[in-house]
Amino acid sequence: MLKLIPAISLLPLLMLLCGCINIQYEGSSEPPLPDSEAVELYFSADQIPVKDYTVLGEATASAGMTYTATDVEAKLRSFAREKGANGVLIVDIKRIYAGKARADQIKNQSDFQWIVDDSSGSSFRYFREDMLNYSKNEGQEKPVYDILIKAKLISVPRAEP
Repeated sequence: MLKLIPAISLLPLLMLLCGCINIQYEGSSEPPLPDSEAVELYFSADQIPVKDYTVLGEATASAGMTYTATDVEAKLRSFAREKGANGVLIVDIKRIYAGKARADQIKNQSDFQWIVDDSSGSSFRYFREDMLNYSKNEGQEKPVYDILIKAKLISVPRAEP
């Protein structure tokens, strides 16, 4: 019985880690930016106003089923601010199959932002699905997905007025 106590005490920690947005980062850091300075989000290098920006590092953010791409992007912006980057260049967004859930299971969750299958393939940023539409049909299971976003944290020189 005493051998189970350390394993049981780790359970809340494991549950906490599974429900978070996790960011892995490889790169350098600059002094953090003040809250008043904006951290811009770019989906293509063509959107960056200048071409002589500096890449500070690469980040990979992963989130569970209850988070949206917008939630993960907000966390990446906050993380970039801490690392001194004033821009985040999204390189890739993937949905990773996490299992299946019945519509009634999805409907009974405290957060209806589970990520579901989008087979349209036409929208790069299409991750949020209105789960109430799926809750109208009982029975059949729907696939649910985790989100994985790869990004570069960049420092873009500000244009002088």
